[in-house]
Amino acid sequence: MIDCTVIIPALNPNESLIEYVKTLLSEGVAHIIVVDDGSLEDLKYIFTELSMIKDCTVLAHKENYGKGRALKTGFKHYLNEKNTLTGVITADADGQHLVEDVCKVAKALVNSNEGIFLGVRDFNESNIPVRSYFGNRITSFIFQLLFRYRLKDTQTGLRGIPHSELKWITELKGERYEYEMNMLINAAKRKIKINEIPIQTLYFNNNASSHYNPIIDSIIIFHKLITEFFHSTYTRRLHFQKQMSGKNHDKYYYGPFFLFIRGIFRIIYPKYSVQLSQHINGPVVYISHHQNLFGPFVTMLWFPKFIRTWIFDALLDQHSCYKQYVDYTFTKRFGLNKLVAKIIALPLSYIISHLLQSGRGIPVYRGSRKILQTFNLSVATLCKGESIVIFPDIDYRDRSSQTKEMYDGFLFLEKYYFQATGQHICFVPLYASKSKRMLIADQPIYFRNEAEFNIERNIIYEKIHICLNQLAANCGDI
Repeated sequence: MIDCTVIIPALNPNESLIEYVKTLLSEGVAHIIVVDDGSLEDLKYIFTELSMIKDCTVLAHKENYGKGRALKTGFKHYLNEKNTLTGVITADADGQHLVEDVCKVAKALVNSNEGIFLGVRDFNESNIPVRSYFGNRITSFIFQLLFRYRLKDTQTGLRGIPHSELKWITELKGERYEYEMNMLINAAKRKIKINEIPIQTLYFNNNASSHYNPIIDSIIIFHKLITEFFHSTYTRRLHFQKQMSGKNHDKYYYGPFFLFIRGIFRIIYPKYSVQLSQHINGPVVYISHHQNLFGPFVTMLWFPKFIRTWIFDALLDQHSCYKQYVDYTFTKRFGLNKLVAKIIALPLSYIISHLLQSGRGIPVYRGSRKILQTFNLSVATLCKGESIVIFPDIDYRDRSSQTKEMYDGFLFLEKYYFQATGQHICFVPLYASKSKRMLIADQPIYFRNEAEFNIERNIIYEKIHICLNQLAANCGDI
């Protein structure tokens, strides 16, 4: 008997899964757990037949949650049964893992029980689908680059996991294919040995039965790799700073995904010099000119201090961002076909929403009572001593260097900040010059309580508006 449980996550399998399970058991596998991850009703009979096989347990999700969740369901069931077996083997339901290879990995686990075992494919063979070849090559390269761990096959579903490692693996985050990558990342971080067992490489009908989405899942896996690496790097740096200073750093910081993307763009994009006022104490509200995304892009790329940006709330949520792109940006603004818009919006909405979240953007709920949340969060940010940048142009699509009409609602920050602190907030015009490749800040502008609030608000608005255009003129941009 092979002293292991084989766990098979299954979504809409074909009847061959029944024979596959029977063959595994006949080859000596101790127990099999099949997890139905929300398969179609027409295919439920397959799981009914599987449940009648001795030593085969069938678990079911009411809906499709993803491969990662299905694996965790199987792991938890295994642990709850208080098994004394050596460990578990994970295998795919489409038959791409030959029975002999499953047994090969299982026997390696039983004989060694040291570390995690991967059944690795040879990606130099001619029958490898293009999407599988490039997907694995890219993730393997990035994994080696970031974690100094060379793996031939990071996306294999055939794995052997000893009983002793299952508890922490079950607690990992991840619902889809990124869960398997998360497993490898954490194994590398824990210095757990990862053993590679060569297996045969099988693909049926160019891997058409796979539920792996080459766009969505690749983006999620890539994001997971980069985020984990920079999170650990940033945590170590912050820990070092605390040790050196002896002080607690309780301020917000940019997330690792933002830092990574900013780092890439700082390499490939022209460098901008920054000229800030040296005589300002305390937090600042910078007011800048949008220039059709140029202003926010350059500011977030080159501003030398941590700063939080007011951002349209729809862009901070993936679903809302996708809808904004499909219903307006790519269709009405750029005139794209709706199907093309959806294809572009799907990966882009994921990247942009997570990037802006990682950049600690402050959501702006335009035309909603929730705008009070924007002001409350902004005041709380300012009270921590952190600064904010706002791009209040009404026509943000205008590419010209001249600042035209602006929304003036941001000036209510003065009112709420004064109520909270008894102090006036500092507004500073900030201009991004294309010709000079500079970020230039003007002198601070304050409310002085010299008139009723709404009257003084109009005065401050005009001062900021004039200063922004004067900065542009000084740079020769207008």
